[in-house]
Order: sequence, then structure tokens, then C-alpha cells
Amino acid sequence: MRPTIDWIKSSQRREPLFATGCPAGGWGWAMPSSWPDVDDTSLAVATLARFGVPADDPHLRDGVSWLHAMRNGNGSWGCFIRNGRTMFDAPCSALTAHAMLALDAVGGREHRLDRAVRWLGRRQRPDGSLSCVWFRDTVAGTAHVLEALGEMGLNDHPVALGCARWLLDHQSPDGGWGNGHGAASSAEETAWALLGLVSAGITGEPAAAAARWLAGHQREDGLWNGGQVGYYYNGLTYWCDAMANGYALRALAAYQTR
Repeated sequence: MRPTIDWIKSSQRREPLFATGCPAGGWGWAMPSSWPDVDDTSLAVATLARFGVPADDPHLRDGVSWLHAMRNGNGSWGCFIRNGRTMFDAPCSALTAHAMLALDAVGGREHRLDRAVRWLGRRQRPDGSLSCVWFRDTVAGTAHVLEALGEMGLNDHPVALGCARWLLDHQSPDGGWGNGHGAASSAEETAWALLGLVSAGITGEPAAAAARWLAGHQREDGLWNGGQVGYYYNGLTYWCDAMANGYALRALAAYQTR
């Protein structure tokens, strides 16, 4: 895995991007031209930290500082800019959860993640779900938040309990999850939900059924079909095979180890 870690480090943007007002130290979705964003930066930071890169490593240190600099005043995170209010600049529950996971994985400084938890509590719907800006409602936001809270040891927090209740209530009869509103199950949403459940300590039959769904939908070549779970504009959705495969593997590994 070391060449992969070295590649992630080399992909870090080393200069500010004035178009969005962000400092140096973030990651974008592709090289070399993409804008740095909270989701890719969070995933890069979390990957480096979980691999054992020390907190004082300049790549990890600058990534953490970038996330702090791009945090909204209310404790949440959007995608490209701070304190955005419209469309894709608005705060996002899934991106906030990923930033929380990344900062919690690094440690080493005060991150005040309690502010993010309070923001999520204000955004949570009465039924326990959370919407998501960048992926189709509603499994993505709800599952990512449950995973973050579970990894932080807050699986008994009211927000986490609401997320878990909603996910369990909206599991499809086949054991997977779609969008939570009748769509067919997808590898991504099933994996996100399974990661959330096992992070919160829920490893009984609902989690086992999700693991069976993922194992049963693995293709003969070892991969999974991507679903149209990404959202860009009204009427324009997208999928990413790497995302489907990566999250399915992560979820199955998390279920087996826990």
C-alpha cells in the first residue's frame, strides 16, 4: 500500500485556490485540475491517519488545517467554500460526517467536533433521517452520520439512535438499501448503511442481511455494479465503479471484524 499512500500525498494541492477562497493543503477529485473539496480532503486525511502516518507529517498536518479553515461558522462543512447557502455550496450532512471521521482519526489537537454534532442534531428530521446534498436521499446522509458518531463512541447519542432507527426501518426486504423511498437496493447505499450499523455496534440480523446482499451481488470478476446514487443537477445523476467497489469491500471487512 505504500505506493498508494505516496500517490495520495503527491496529489495534495500545495497552493491556494482563489476561485473558492480555500488555502493550500486540500485534495480534489482528480488530478491536476479539480478544485479541492471537503469530501476528497476528508477521505485523504482519514486514509493517511488510518495507515499510520503521524499527525506531524506535513501532508497530514496541512490537510487537517485545510479542514479547519473550510469549516462553516455553524460547525458544519460544505463542499467547496465556507458558509455557502445555495445549491452545492450549502452545508451537507454526509460531508460533515466525513470531516468528523477524518479529524477524529487524526487527533492531536482540539477539533471541537461537538459543534458538528449539535449542527447535525438541528438538521435531523423528526423520523431520524438526514438529507444529503451530493447523493440521492436519504440513506447516504443518515448512514454516514451514524458511522461518524459510532466511530467517535457516540452510538448512544440521540442523533445516532435516530439514524439507526431510520435505517433499520427502511431496510429493503432483500436485505439491502436503496434511497429509502422505494428505489432498488444498490451496492453503495447498502455498504454505507452497513458501515453505519456496525460502527454503532449493531451487528445482528439486519447487518448480516446487508452483508449477504453485498456478497450475493458481487460479480464473477470480483467487482460490483455501480448505481446512479450521485446527484449533480436535477435530472443528472452519476455513478462511480471505484466507489461501489471500495465501499462494498470496506463494509464487508468492517462487518467481519466486528
